[in-house]
Amino acid sequence: MSCLVFFLLVSHLVYAWSDANYYRPVTQIKNVFPVFFPLTADKLMMNLGLVDLEKMRQNEKMQIATSENTVQYPLKAITSENTGQRKNILYLVIDTWRDGFLTAEITPNIFEFSKRCQIYDNHFSGSNMTTGGVFR
Repeated sequence: MSCLVFFLLVSHLVYAWSDANYYRPVTQIKNVFPVFFPLTADKLMMNLGLVDLEKMRQNEKMQIATSENTVQYPLKAITSENTGQRKNILYLVIDTWRDGFLTAEITPNIFEFSKRCQIYDNHFSGSNMTTGGVFR
């Protein structure tokens, strides 16, 4: 039992140090284990002098640069006018869809639905992700 408590304590301390120092190989395991709520102690690690201040500054700059590049949509409230007749339009937006997967064997329901629809085969995407492909 004491061995279990020791390893639990060590795992949380290692995670706290890794989180404070932006060491991804350790911190990314948090997403793998669904009930793992690791300890974070950024201020304590700074007070103990266990944080690389240069790496912390670089990470803050990177976070600022990343937040400036995110999609800001919509920029203002979306308004529309009632033109009378409404159109029945459905967009199927699927992330990482491979060419050739619209077949009766792989996606039978979408394939049957596509027989009654208009399909645009000759198009270009602005990105290989849904966000960039739809909004750019």
